[in-house]
Amino acid sequence: MAKRLQLRGGTTSQHSSFTGAIREVTVDTDKDTLVVHDGSTAGGFPLAKATDTELVNDTTPQLGGDLASNGNDILFADNDKAKFGTGNDLEIYHEGSHSFIDDTGTGNLFVNTNGAKIALISNSDTSGGKMAEFNADSSVELHFDGSQKFATTSTGVAVTGTVVSDGLTVDTNTGDSNNPFVNFDNNDGNIGQIRMTSSGDFGFRANTGGTGNMFFQTGGGSERMRIDSSGNFMVGKTATGIGSAGAEFKSDGRLIATVSGNYSALLNRLSSDGDIVQFRKDGTSVGSIGNNGDNLVIDCVTSAHTGLDFANDKLIPRKNSSASDNGVDLGYSGGRFKDLYLGGGLYVGGTGSANKLDDYEEGTWTPVFAGSGNAGTYTYTTQVGTYTKIGRLVTVNCELLNITQAVAGDGSVRINGLPFTSSSTCNSWGSVSLDRFTFTGYEYCVTNVGGSKGFVYIWKIRQSNTDGLLEPGDRDQDGSDLKFTISYEV
Repeated sequence: MAKRLQLRGGTTSQHSSFTGAIREVTVDTDKDTLVVHDGSTAGGFPLAKATDTELVNDTTPQLGGDLASNGNDILFADNDKAKFGTGNDLEIYHEGSHSFIDDTGTGNLFVNTNGAKIALISNSDTSGGKMAEFNADSSVELHFDGSQKFATTSTGVAVTGTVVSDGLTVDTNTGDSNNPFVNFDNNDGNIGQIRMTSSGDFGFRANTGGTGNMFFQTGGGSERMRIDSSGNFMVGKTATGIGSAGAEFKSDGRLIATVSGNYSALLNRLSSDGDIVQFRKDGTSVGSIGNNGDNLVIDCVTSAHTGLDFANDKLIPRKNSSASDNGVDLGYSGGRFKDLYLGGGLYVGGTGSANKLDDYEEGTWTPVFAGSGNAGTYTYTTQVGTYTKIGRLVTVNCELLNITQAVAGDGSVRINGLPFTSSSTCNSWGSVSLDRFTFTGYEYCVTNVGGSKGFVYIWKIRQSNTDGLLEPGDRDQDGSDLKFTISYEV
């Protein structure tokens, strides 16, 4: 029998802490390999089996078949690359801080799967650490902190949350390539829409599934204007109606402006004088409001129609859109004004002072039967006086009934108490009616108002001799009556 050589041996773990003598050889019983020691290095230096291929010193190693790792790792240091392709077209490596899959060659980079999806996962957390999922024959999903924010769908994309973009271009849609639109869906059947038509028109649509309002907000969400489902446009208000403040453009063409405590419209014309507002009927101009210098002007522009110019201290009539002198009536026979209140005069038939009617007055006065010497005292059952004053002319009426003497007067009869003193040049005559007066030799009586007088004389008239004044004693008994009317100037 041949002689045998027997060496010391131990497991791989035992070798890792064992330091053998110089040139000592031991056996790794786990790997069935020899280990050579140098007297100082723990674990020594393992030797390869004859069946192993040593690659360290081979600068151009090649495989004769598949390389199996046998449950072990292939380790690459930083910046050591796994290269693929004849021209090293694809590289996988870690450069110390970051990892790279670098497609440096020609063609595309394809990532294929035979499973249901390809997923990008953060920190190997397959539930909360999803970054992106690419589902086979289905959606692509992007996540933020594990929550899905973006996904492709069979009709487009679905976004959860808010989209912040520097710009947005909508080219088309599958239904109508000439009319692209953007829909806003709140998942309850109400859809808002922004649309562009094939003719280049751009529009907004509120609630394509029914009725809805379109509103606009600024600042902290305060509503500034809206278009309701009936087509009414409102600024500063949320509901139609003249009772609430704001501007309202009705869908039927009406304009409503309501303001609390301020004017509701401001219209400003710059530069030249002229119309500020025009009024039309069926497209034809019928009137305007404008200015003539600092005057407000209202005109009816139809031929021979009138207007008004509100000038300084005067109201000027207009006709055919220009000032008119003596060409415009105030009312007509079938359309009269009721009352005219004047603080000054009224020029009738001309513009001179002689044409001015500066006063009209109606009133009462108290006629008194008296003597020109001693007035005496008289009573009456009726004592009535009325007057009408038109300009300088006063017409008075007097009615004294059942004149009864208490204390006799003397001289001539005077009816005192005229409402106005006559002018200095006045000498007016009027009629009189007397009952129960007796005066022999006279044919009739008249009334007279002389210059600068406040009373009326009564003259007894006869044809052949001198006329005389009525005297208190001409009363033949108590119960006499006196009535007259006379006009005089003041």
